[in-house]
Amino acid sequence: MSYEDRTQEIKAGHLLDVIRERPAMYLGSRTLTGLGHFLGGFQCAEHIHGIEAVNQLPNDFHEWVAYRLHYYESTKGWGRMILEQTADESAALDRFYQLLDEHRARQAHVVATIQGHRREYDVWVERHDRTEVIHKLKPERMILVAYTDDPGLFLTSEEDSDFSEIGRLFHSRIGGIRREMITVLDQEAFDRWLTEDERQWRAGTATGKKLLR
Repeated sequence: MSYEDRTQEIKAGHLLDVIRERPAMYLGSRTLTGLGHFLGGFQCAEHIHGIEAVNQLPNDFHEWVAYRLHYYESTKGWGRMILEQTADESAALDRFYQLLDEHRARQAHVVATIQGHRREYDVWVERHDRTEVIHKLKPERMILVAYTDDPGLFLTSEEDSDFSEIGRLFHSRIGGIRREMITVLDQEAFDRWLTEDERQWRAGTATGKKLLR
């Protein structure tokens, strides 16, 4: 790929694919840590120069990595989670691209729906000189989906793309959701999620009171 072709690919939002071809040229060495630093610097440069940023990673990539690597939640971040489960930095970079390719090709399988959890949530909207908070209600109908045989479930909605919890891993400790609100469509997948969620909660990897009955 020529310099001009690489430049056009980067402008089109395909920076990660360009780096994949020649990682050492962009990162200095073939490491996942180097990729994380490069992406952080790239985003900082966009902000400083007033360039409209293109998300290089899917918004739910932290959650996706947690799901595929069987973490209870994504607070460690995708880089640390991958590094903890690979032999070295080079192998971690390979695993990163495997997970990214899986995310791009994934197909959602609906496991259950949640009806009637109409709690209020806030959306922060940037105006010219201030941040405005808009109060909204959660969607009337939310959907729990799986993408593989891993035990996690993702929360989605077809009604409200601004809903802040879309794309997050769902946990039984989420407050206000009662068992009668949930309609299970795939009992095996639902039981697999519930069993693992309960196991990890009891093992102390999550905090707070279990609220789903």
